Amino acid sequence: MTVVGDAKHINIHIADGALKANHTPVQAAMNSAGNAA
Repeated sequence: MTVVGDAKHINIHIADGALKANHTPVQAAMNSAGNAA
């Protein structure tokens, strides 16, 4: 429950960062967040 909420918050943060960051590190972070969830 808490993990899912954290993962969603992380995904939103990553999506926001994707607008200014490169896609490669963002993709890696997404994979890490997905594995953590």
